[in-house]
Amino acid sequence: MTRAMIETGQRRELWLALLVLAAAVLVPTAFVLWFMAAAMRNEQAAVRQQLTEVYRQQALSACRKIEAHWAGRKAALSTLGGLMPSVLAQCLTLADSAVIYGPNKELFYPISDETMIVPFDLGPYWPAAARLELELNQPDQAAASYARIASTAKEPRLRALALLAQARCLARSGHKADASAILAKLIQSDELRPTHDLSGRLIVPNAMLLALEWTDPSSPERKSLAAQLAARLTDYNGPTLPSSQRLFLMESLGPENATPEIQQYAAAEKLAAQYADVPEPPPSPTSLTPTRIAGVWQLCTADGGLIALCREERIVRESDQSLGPDLTTKWTRLSLSKPGSPSATEEIPFLSVPVSGTLNGWMLNLFLSGPASFAEAARRQHVLYLWTGAVGILFIFILALAITLYLARQMRLTRLKNDLIATVSHELKTPLSSMRVLVDTLLEGRCTGPDQQREYLRLIAGENQRLTRLIDNFLNFSRMERNRHAFVFAEVKLDEVVRTAAESVRERFNVPHCRLEVDVPPDLPAIIADRDALVTVLLNLLDNAWKYSGEEKEVSVRARAADGEIILSVQDNGIGLSQRQIRRIFAPFYQVDQSLSRRAGGCGLGLSIVRFIVRGHGGQIEAASEPGKGSAFTVRLPVAGPTEAPEAPAHGK
Repeated sequence: MTRAMIETGQRRELWLALLVLAAAVLVPTAFVLWFMAAAMRNEQAAVRQQLTEVYRQQALSACRKIEAHWAGRKAALSTLGGLMPSVLAQCLTLADSAVIYGPNKELFYPISDETMIVPFDLGPYWPAAARLELELNQPDQAAASYARIASTAKEPRLRALALLAQARCLARSGHKADASAILAKLIQSDELRPTHDLSGRLIVPNAMLLALEWTDPSSPERKSLAAQLAARLTDYNGPTLPSSQRLFLMESLGPENATPEIQQYAAAEKLAAQYADVPEPPPSPTSLTPTRIAGVWQLCTADGGLIALCREERIVRESDQSLGPDLTTKWTRLSLSKPGSPSATEEIPFLSVPVSGTLNGWMLNLFLSGPASFAEAARRQHVLYLWTGAVGILFIFILALAITLYLARQMRLTRLKNDLIATVSHELKTPLSSMRVLVDTLLEGRCTGPDQQREYLRLIAGENQRLTRLIDNFLNFSRMERNRHAFVFAEVKLDEVVRTAAESVRERFNVPHCRLEVDVPPDLPAIIADRDALVTVLLNLLDNAWKYSGEEKEVSVRARAADGEIILSVQDNGIGLSQRQIRRIFAPFYQVDQSLSRRAGGCGLGLSIVRFIVRGHGGQIEAASEPGKGSAFTVRLPVAGPTEAPEAPAHGK
């Protein structure tokens, strides 16, 4: 009961010590991790601040370049004054399109067809020719009538209309060659070049398109006609074409004849017409402002007479090109974004700087596209922090492990000391109590006769021997613990050792149902050993065999020589051991059955002393057993003696 209470208190103290140790490890580790994380955050913030200051200067320099570029663009637009359609053509190098207004803010270009309509008298013969063409479906007669009108007409406009109608009727009647010849005459006439039809459209460009359609696609003349028509459509200095007619003719050229220049002019005409059709608020004279057309911005001159239209793609592209290669490095990337949009992509910029001047409200975004020097320095600092923290935490854990091992060793030693105290107290108390009772009985003269006196004296002698063996074991164990045990090696005959040990325990086996068998050949070779130590080995093994056997005890001691070794075995028919118990029986103070040990005596030191002595002689001890079938202990000793100094016990210092 006392021992159980002591062990329970020890376990409680051990768990308390382990909890305190765990707290002593985890708390500093948590603080180290917290400080390391804080240091890394501060370092990252410091690096970002440094990067921000460095790259802000770069972004501001880029903003100045962009502002200068668009200020120059605005100044160039101011030089394109005048109410001329050619201003649109000149503006295409500066913008995607343009709209021109007059002094009273009236729309001058793009020009609609209605503004070109002028009332005109076709004369008395035109109705009859139109009736032959349209009502009577007689294209030949109609062509002849239109020819007479063209030959007699004094007005260039009437003559141009008549020639165009004559060619149209000849083509309907199947005379396309004659029709093409008339169209060629019409196209080549400088006098007829500025004439308009009744809808306000120029007649000559329409004639060019008809000639192109009537010409064989494989004919070389077709390519020449297409080039002439394209040149006429991109000529804004000649007779003014209505915007809708110009755009229609450009689209009618077909993809095979649509040069990049034609495509650019067609896009500009479309954009200008779309802008003119949608009521727009007055643009700002100082900066780009959005239009009601998605993705299109407007920039007007100071007098408001010219409005340049720019698509967002052009604004961003030209702004990027104005930066040059010196402001965009392998570490950074600059991108322009319109108001209301942080960047052209979903990527979050590292730094955004507003652009002033013409692009007022736009933002210049700076992205980090590679590891800058500051970022690399921050990464190295982070690695340093990580290694420092890891080394610190590792040191804490190593120190904690060392303290844990030390505490475990101290607890183990304390447990051994407590076991020693408890065992010594019990083992010394039992024989002393027995001897005191026997001595008191003899002193008081309560014996019935000499035989009883001799029996009491024999019992006192037995208890004395038991006490002597116990004290010897304690002394041997003490010397083992301090590594102070010294062996005296000499030549020893094993049969003498066995005989001495057997004689010492013979009296214990001279009782009914107990038998000790000794089988040791007399011709065994002598060995180099400590005689008394070997006697102690046999006495402890025989004592265990007697103690852990039942009422009928059969113990045998055998020895033989093989392969330069002396093999000594002690076998019994006792209670046996399990494999788990076999692994632990050589530990100090370990007892298989403590209740049996209390009745028979013993403190659990015998087998640990045996192992120490056998190892000190350079030998080995083995145990083989099964529960209920007895045990066999085998000692192997070299004939030549030990080759090394005696080995300290596993639990020693």
